[in-house]
Amino acid sequence: MLSHPARITEKAMTIYDEEQVLRLCESSRTAAIRALTKIRIFCGTEPSFSGLGGWVFEQTIQYCLRKELNARRAQVATFAEQAKVGSRIRADLLVGRAAVEIKQSGLYSSSAIAKYGHYRRAANAQGLEYLFITGGERYQPYRDGMTKALGKGNVFFLDQNGDWKRFVARVIQLGQ
Repeated sequence: MLSHPARITEKAMTIYDEEQVLRLCESSRTAAIRALTKIRIFCGTEPSFSGLGGWVFEQTIQYCLRKELNARRAQVATFAEQAKVGSRIRADLLVGRAAVEIKQSGLYSSSAIAKYGHYRRAANAQGLEYLFITGGERYQPYRDGMTKALGKGNVFFLDQNGDWKRFVARVIQLGQ
């Protein structure tokens, strides 16, 4: 379990790396399940539902990003969850001018690529950039499709070395 992340240094440039973010997410998911088994209404079956992992991943990304921004004393005008960026379109996280879609494990169909391209256009119309971060995407055509739809500078895969650092830098760029 990650208790104290390394101090930020000139050489490291970030507090966390991809592996640390993913490990923190997994340990937090385990802790969330454990905590849910302690509530009064718990009846004996360990909690296991699809939304739990996604919510924990979103919270992990936000937590680590806040730590990164704090370490750099980066001033961000806004920080909001489930922010409206268009008619019936919400971003998981709004940080400055960055509307961030956070997916724990990539896409489930090719139609999602067009959907997120539409979301990007809606965000752009509001003066925002639409970013996509995921724990990983194994299917190369989906990786390529998302990169083409949103632009290389707006797509981040935590199964790729250096993408956490790129994500933090992009959010800082858009937060000012």
